[in-house]
Amino acid sequence: MSMRHTLGIIKRRLRRVVTVAEAWAMPLLIRALARGVRRHRSPASTTTVVVTPHVSGNNGDVALIEAFVENAPRPLLVVTREVTELPPSSDPDVEVIAVPHLIYGNTLARWRALRVFVRRLRGARSVSLIGADVMDGHYNLSAAVRRAELVRLGAASGIPSRVLGFSWNGTPEPLAARALTSAARAGARLMAREPVSLDRLTALHLDVELVTDLVLAASATDADAAQDLLDGLGITGPYAIVNASGLVGRLTTQAEAYVEAIATLRAHGLEVVLLPHVIRKSGDDLAQLTGIKQRISEDIVLVTEVPPPAVVRSLCGGADLVVSGRMHVGVMSLWAGTPAIILSTQGKVEGLTRVFGVPDLMVSLDHDLRVELPRKVSEALASRDDLARRIADHQTTARQLAHRNFDGL
Repeated sequence: MSMRHTLGIIKRRLRRVVTVAEAWAMPLLIRALARGVRRHRSPASTTTVVVTPHVSGNNGDVALIEAFVENAPRPLLVVTREVTELPPSSDPDVEVIAVPHLIYGNTLARWRALRVFVRRLRGARSVSLIGADVMDGHYNLSAAVRRAELVRLGAASGIPSRVLGFSWNGTPEPLAARALTSAARAGARLMAREPVSLDRLTALHLDVELVTDLVLAASATDADAAQDLLDGLGITGPYAIVNASGLVGRLTTQAEAYVEAIATLRAHGLEVVLLPHVIRKSGDDLAQLTGIKQRISEDIVLVTEVPPPAVVRSLCGGADLVVSGRMHVGVMSLWAGTPAIILSTQGKVEGLTRVFGVPDLMVSLDHDLRVELPRKVSEALASRDDLARRIADHQTTARQLAHRNFDGL
């Protein structure tokens, strides 16, 4: 074992110790902070407060934030890690502030950030936190616990608070489950974004509401920009969108499976557009797609930057089929009525495809991807009309459930 690997293990263990210590200390701090908020909060408080995920090159997080901003009551305060992560807003009733250490950073910096957050809670009508897939501790235990504590603080302060549409892993971190339970007991509303997570959460004896993903409540499209992109790529006929996840690429070998799937799409007369969804050092889609493109002799095109969500919705809406390793590319495709084959890693994709009546479009990593992905592509192309009909039959309900995220705000 290398020294670097050993130091990494020690660092992770120390971080867990700090997280546990913080979690035990937080109830006393939350009670004290909540008393201060209640004492200074005006009965006429009007501001909708939302705490966003850390975008860091993830277009799904941008789409989630945009969907909330589009639908939330005004005035709206958006609390984020970095202001530059978000698209600029021209709405004078939307304020964006950066509180970098509210969720990330050392304990002392985080407590200072809490003071900033508490001051803004005094004018809050509601507190919402975009839950997505970061509440169960699978990716970052400390951040998951801290997010739940923010919602707990809002609820304990007498402010209607909620975790917006989120998924829940089948094997959550116990400390994350404890933090979420504490938030619920303080009065926070929990909103599961698909039925698989709903079942997992209710098994913890939590009161949970079924919604769907926030992105399904969005309405913005940009057909002109999408067409300009296709024209620039030289796409003139029917096409398919293909995304490969850098995250999945860390879990399994996928390039050969994608090469076979793309060959199937090309054999059916479709041009292929390789579309990244996340571009960053960890889990880089562009690196995965570049490697796949290099293995293919045929002329397929690669988008080298991540288009805005409105453009992605229009691109997916014009495609015959979408193949994606990222869930939110699949969400935007289903929103647009286009069948999307989506790779599943945690159960959230299973729940999403059930919502749209197309569970057969999920590809589990438990199977041999080299066999399963090309087979799913072939089957989807053969039954595309039936799949599109089933999706259309479920679209209205799926969108109505997405808008339930905003009920009572």
